[in-house]
Amino acid sequence: MDFHLQFNILKNEVEERIASFLDARKDSPILRGFYDDMRSQVLKGGKRLRPIVMIQTYAGFKEKDQSILTACLSCEFVHSASLILDDAMDEDILRHGKKTFNAIYADKIFDSMNFSFQKYGRGSSWIQKEGLFDLLYVQRALSRYSYAMSSLASNLLYSLSVKCLSEAGFDKQVTLRALALHNEMFRQLNEGQLLDMFMEKRQCTEQDYLAMIDKKSGLLFAFPMRIAAILAGNDTPALDQYSFPMARGFQIHDDILGTFGGKETGKPSDSDIKKGKRTLLVITAVKEATEEQKEAMDATLGKPDATEEEVDNVRTILRETGALEYCQEKARSFTEQARKALEPIPLKEEQNVFLGDLADFVVERDF
Repeated sequence: MDFHLQFNILKNEVEERIASFLDARKDSPILRGFYDDMRSQVLKGGKRLRPIVMIQTYAGFKEKDQSILTACLSCEFVHSASLILDDAMDEDILRHGKKTFNAIYADKIFDSMNFSFQKYGRGSSWIQKEGLFDLLYVQRALSRYSYAMSSLASNLLYSLSVKCLSEAGFDKQVTLRALALHNEMFRQLNEGQLLDMFMEKRQCTEQDYLAMIDKKSGLLFAFPMRIAAILAGNDTPALDQYSFPMARGFQIHDDILGTFGGKETGKPSDSDIKKGKRTLLVITAVKEATEEQKEAMDATLGKPDATEEEVDNVRTILRETGALEYCQEKARSFTEQARKALEPIPLKEEQNVFLGDLADFVVERDF
């Protein structure tokens, strides 16, 4: 079967299962609106790569069944939980071209406060100290409330990830092993988020970057594949030789899209530069740049109000230093490594071919 056709069939199956699983949780009238918003966030975009990889790993050892279609939601819910919290921490307002959970609840609390800027249309209101206090109060209330709602959504999604894995219908001992891995994935994912935050404020090497993405993107592919193999009764550590290099290629390409991508990515292509993200693009460019280029990058990276011209100048430097070409080649080399790693793994031919094609897809996509 054609890769893209098979991919879309699996993606639709996963999304239908996500919708039905979350719809079953809306039994409280008070919480119904919150669950609707959470459901929309999970379903509003994304490629469903992680549950698809989990399904195909399972099917590579054992016939696909309804149990794995429920169990595979566990990694998608953890991924969504991490994105909602990540958006709140970064104060992002867009993901997949739509408002983040954080932004949605900032708007909701703002509307409930009936606050108006109309009184600040004249200078006479600004000279009163109460005016500044009003603005500070509103900003603090918005920030605290929206962050709290994002944190609660993230927590609920994690608990639901455990629930769908627990209730998928597998043998008790097998389920306990799967849950232990699932919890370990979540712990390491949080460590990866910490590394990402700490790296924004320091000079980093390529190895630092790769260690960080292994803790974020890498484990969100590796652990679902490990769990799927355990559920299928065919635990094999060789899967890591595929999942981690494939995830490295995926994340490096994702960083390229985050800086050079267009509207199809669904997020601003200047946000990584304005936040000063230490992507492999930036790490490589700093290493190869002239002093003048370094000064220009230092002046723009991490500058929230950087102009379009300043951001474009950084993009030009990323090209001129060879950083863009290096990262493109690096991403391809990792996915080629992943492809080769599939050879000794005793998967069915259909799933072996699919996972090989997936490794190519993650570095060729434009979204």
